[in-house]
Amino acid sequence: MSDKLDRSEKPEDIDAKMYAPFSCVDCGQEIESREQLEEHETKHENISKNER
Repeated sequence: MSDKLDRSEKPEDIDAKMYAPFSCVDCGQEIESREQLEEHETKHENISKNER
């Protein structure tokens, strides 16, 4: 068994695969995927429209 690291992936690539949060610019909530972030942001847009 070899103790050599697999050089095809950099450590930062591995970390990005494990957890890549997105943050809402309105409230700062961390969201796991871009799709979930877009859905979350529409809630802020709806609230803004209702306040007018």
